Amino acid sequence: MLNTDSDNSDKFEIKITAINITSKEFGRFYDLYVKRIYRFAYLKVGSREEAEDLTSETFLKVWDYFSRTPNRKINNIKAFFYQVANNLITDFYRKKKLIPFSLDQFDGADKLVDSQASEFEKMEKDEKVSRLMSAMKNIPENYSNIIIWYHLEDLKISEIAEILKKSEGTVRVTIHRALKALKKELEV
Repeated sequence: MLNTDSDNSDKFEIKITAINITSKEFGRFYDLYVKRIYRFAYLKVGSREEAEDLTSETFLKVWDYFSRTPNRKINNIKAFFYQVANNLITDFYRKKKLIPFSLDQFDGADKLVDSQASEFEKMEKDEKVSRLMSAMKNIPENYSNIIIWYHLEDLKISEIAEILKKSEGTVRVTIHRALKALKKELEV
């Protein structure tokens, strides 16, 4: 059964009280979170194909979880999706024995730039995106995750705390430290 707090899909919060989810209800989850999970995976691995695979695998794992563990309570489904995606990304790097991507491998800086901007603005944004991606690569992974979740994905501190299984206070401190580390990297 699916309970929703709002019909506005942008601020749509889902609280699951009983997981007897139909494929139609799961389709709503997919529609709500696929772009966000893809963007997170893409920013972490830097490859469209790998990000697509990780996104698909995230939804398959969540569907499998729903079907194997009926009547289990999940308070924040969005945090649950990000937690599964984050675990899969960690496994991805562990299996491949890779370090996070370098800017030479990043095939998407141009996709993060507005297509309506002038050529000069595009070049300027490309340079800023490249500097930001390079700085993000040089800070600890937990810092880059928190920056992506908090500032790009607009997750609430409580949602990030649930993903990381940490207290909200710890998340606030980590956000502050992550931004400080990022600022230091950008100044170099």
